[in-house]
Amino acid sequence: MTELRRRMIRDMTIRGFSPRTHQTYLYAVRQLAKYYRRPPDELSAEEVQGYLSDMVTTRKWAWSTCSLVVNAFRFLYHTTLDRKTMEFVIPRPKQSKHLPEILSREEVRQLLESPPNPKHRLLLTTIYAAGLRVSEALKLRVKDIDTRRMTIHVHQGKGR
Repeated sequence: MTELRRRMIRDMTIRGFSPRTHQTYLYAVRQLAKYYRRPPDELSAEEVQGYLSDMVTTRKWAWSTCSLVVNAFRFLYHTTLDRKTMEFVIPRPKQSKHLPEILSREEVRQLLESPPNPKHRLLLTTIYAAGLRVSEALKLRVKDIDTRRMTIHVHQGKGR
């Protein structure tokens, strides 16, 4: 493990970033280093911006992915390397104005009854009824369900 990687992990840990954020940010920085075949701390702001430009124009990455990569680079350069003057920009996407499609009661019933395994049906029903994210559902344990008060204790929800 390189010293830079070790410092970045330390900085993310101190700030309480989730393990998934650690993984994602480190992957983004690794890809940048692979792209230029040089350590990221040797790259200029123009080179990093060129990589971001390539992501958007040539590789056609989704805007959300590009935004995540920009955040990883900002963290690396602004926090870990203390280069506050390095700025990275990607154009904001056009905001869609459509509302999400709402399922009818019959469609919800069909969805929740579709898994043949009763455990899968129960899990899907719980996720739907409580509005859980997949990561929240994966951490759910029987002891987290309070049937007396009809509540669920969610561990490590988004934003803790």
